[in-house]
Amino acid sequence: MTDDIVKARKIIEGLFSAADELSQTEEERKEIYSFSDFLECDSKDLFTAFHTIEDTPLHGNDLFNFSLATKIQHHNFQQTNIVWEKLGIPHEPVLINVKFDITRNSGELSVATLTISDMERILEENSSDAWANYYLSTLRSFDTPVVYVLYTDDELSNKHGFPFDIGIVLPMPEFLDDSKIIQLLMKCLNQGYNVLDSYQLFKFEQNELDKAFANMILSNRFNEKQVLYVNSFLRIRPVLEKMLEDDEFIQVFSKTDSKRYTEVLFDDAAPFDNRIRSFSEHGLVDGTNEKIPVSKFLEQLAERTNEQDEGDHIVRFFNTSYMSKFNEPMWVPILLRGGEVSYPRPHSLN
Repeated sequence: MTDDIVKARKIIEGLFSAADELSQTEEERKEIYSFSDFLECDSKDLFTAFHTIEDTPLHGNDLFNFSLATKIQHHNFQQTNIVWEKLGIPHEPVLINVKFDITRNSGELSVATLTISDMERILEENSSDAWANYYLSTLRSFDTPVVYVLYTDDELSNKHGFPFDIGIVLPMPEFLDDSKIIQLLMKCLNQGYNVLDSYQLFKFEQNELDKAFANMILSNRFNEKQVLYVNSFLRIRPVLEKMLEDDEFIQVFSKTDSKRYTEVLFDDAAPFDNRIRSFSEHGLVDGTNEKIPVSKFLEQLAERTNEQDEGDHIVRFFNTSYMSKFNEPMWVPILLRGGEVSYPRPHSLN
């Protein structure tokens, strides 16, 4: 038996020796067993070591498989952005409860998110709830924002009369920077760009955006589709600045056009060589010879202008390369007022 197998076996024996963690202090639990050791141990070594143990408790097989499933899922959380895309970057301690029993029965990962205020509401209804009291204390013990992942399996807990639950902190992504650019871009990946996102991103210098984008690529945590999606904003920024400088957006409009909408279709390979169509409340203004049936045009016009205020000019940059490659729409919306990128009203179009 190799040293690695011996080490793995000791970790598993510690797992089998652990008692109900709700009845012990954190220090007492760590003296017996720490899941971080299981998490860091090679899965093959753990599997081999488990099968060398002859005298296992009745719940041993299920507990080992539960721990292995937790290890695999936690590594998935660490190596991908699934948590940060769904949750965002937390500003307070947050508990994520991964429910393996529901996942097993439904075939889809079951996750519940709870904050300190959520725990407090549970205790308002039942102040003696041991689970809520324990994990409220856990969340309050953190001095900084953190994601605490709790893996549970209530079916196995009820089957064996033993708590199938493992809690472990999920480290914040290392690629995050102090500028908050990457957090904003990840939000856009999850929800799409809107005019507020564009306004906020335009407040950063180009070199700051380029640095953040480089950090995202170097992290190797974003796939090709996500990289191209984020890069769309970086591609259109210099195009927009040049078009604003040359007054390209306003040249085709008249003073009677109080609600303005412009589509800019660009290709990643040549973003400055774009196609433009402009509309106002009076209809198609310039940029195309396409004959649009009146009924269809009115429907499109209503969609683009019915939520706009007078003086608003919505510009949407459509990435045709992205749309062709992934067969789905993709655009970056900009709100202009007085020829400048503007802070949107709450009801502004995306």
